[in-house]
Amino acid sequence: MISDLALPDTVGVPTGQWPAASHANSPAFLPANANDLLAGTEELHRTWHGRNGRISVFLGPSAPQRCSTGLLERCAELAEKLDVGVHTHLLETRAQAAVPPPPGARSWVGHLRSVGLLSPRLSVAHGVWLDGEDMADLAESGVTIVHNPQSNLQLGSGIAELGQWRSRNVPVALGTDGVNCGGSMDMLSSMRLAAILHRPGQPDPARWESAWSVLELATRAGAHALALADAGTLRTGMKADLSVFDIRTSTFATHEDPLASLVFSSYDHRARWVMVGGRLVVDDGVVTTVDEHAIVAEAAEVHQHLLRRNDKYAEVARAQQAFLTRVSAEATPPREIMPFRR
Repeated sequence: MISDLALPDTVGVPTGQWPAASHANSPAFLPANANDLLAGTEELHRTWHGRNGRISVFLGPSAPQRCSTGLLERCAELAEKLDVGVHTHLLETRAQAAVPPPPGARSWVGHLRSVGLLSPRLSVAHGVWLDGEDMADLAESGVTIVHNPQSNLQLGSGIAELGQWRSRNVPVALGTDGVNCGGSMDMLSSMRLAAILHRPGQPDPARWESAWSVLELATRAGAHALALADAGTLRTGMKADLSVFDIRTSTFATHEDPLASLVFSSYDHRARWVMVGGRLVVDDGVVTTVDEHAIVAEAAEVHQHLLRRNDKYAEVARAQQAFLTRVSAEATPPREIMPFRR
């Protein structure tokens, strides 16, 4: 996840207007050089892309408002050269929606088009505050929106218009965001939220998402966003990536629709068996490839190390919190939080 603009330049407030106590000019937030960022990405790709047949390296410009036009253009060129995808964050919060795009662009989506990034290679996380023209441009270009409903709620970012995306034929995949801003990486929880969160804004139950429609977003559409041509569906010739759930519990006692019971009713989202590429990696609830307990214990130690190492950044972040909270609170939402779409 790379960017080359300083923090004050990314929130639409000139450095001079930041309170002195906010440390807007802190060296902790000096951006890296675009050349170094791209060179590092190329080295990462050379070292890791294709390893074990399961690792892919995409270009990751953090968000268009955090990157210079030159960096975005070079990301588009490098993605073509390496034949890989590009993933970015787009219009996640009200404050981001209030930041004007560069001169000459109608919107941030238009800016992405002008730098050569609007193509099926691109996936964009969140997209909470897209307008109708943005959606049409994304649909025409084959860009995938990655919907992260829990993160959007947990961070107070807003409620995305999943129904509008679908009605305009925008490719949509389902995600969780990171554990630091999405609570967990539980895809079944994300499926449940995607299925029910948007219903109050859609008066026609026939157009609501179902357990089966969100399963498609989490599997086939997700594989498409990751450029995995041989994954995402269960059929001959595809990768044998399977999660198997035990339905011998009271949650599934009706035997009517096991998937609906799993998505809407189950509180235990642990798969009993998991297969990756035909290899059994979870057997009867036990990870077979690593010592899970040892890794969790090691992670707890690393967590403390990271806290100590990053304490100076946390101090700066705390100093900025009040100011950035006010900027966010004063940002006018471009639409209602959840429009009622007749």
